[in-house]
Amino acid sequence: YPDVATRRQFITRLMAEATSAPGITEVTSTSTSPATSSNERRRVVAEGRVPDPDGPGYINYRAVSETFHSVLRIPILQGRGFTPQDRDGSQLVAIVSDSLARLYWPDGSPLGRRVKLSPTSTEWATVVGISGNVLDDWLTSRNAPTIYVPVQQRPSPEVHLLARGHGDVAARIAALRAAVRHVDPALP
Repeated sequence: YPDVATRRQFITRLMAEATSAPGITEVTSTSTSPATSSNERRRVVAEGRVPDPDGPGYINYRAVSETFHSVLRIPILQGRGFTPQDRDGSQLVAIVSDSLARLYWPDGSPLGRRVKLSPTSTEWATVVGISGNVLDDWLTSRNAPTIYVPVQQRPSPEVHLLARGHGDVAARIAALRAAVRHVDPALP
């Protein structure tokens, strides 16, 4: 979708349709799914932190719905997860993985601290939570530093729909495909 408003509307409608699909009990969206070959990375800037020239230059970046951590069973270790109030027009917020918290704030908590999602950005997001780490790749990306932002604040042009459910797997996949087609018949 060409603009942020259209992306935001698509994600809202898709989540509503997918949640009501037969056999689906939980649903979430993300710009990049864990444990896949795709990845999105950003040069994250932490307020008051001097970048470590020997540290990682890029951090895993995910734009996720507020149900992401609960659906994937990724614990919020400190602070809070995203809520429906973390929307367009509200204070920009972020959740950092435990590995990113230890890397960028080794002597203290990142909660309440501010980050920019690129060195050229003028917008600061406040860290509201610390999540457990995620296994992105069995061989090369264990506990990679990751930052999460609410998809309603920063809609991505790429959307991965993840769901939990019961019953026949093929029927659930068909139900999710039908939900996508109902929101946008032009999508496969």
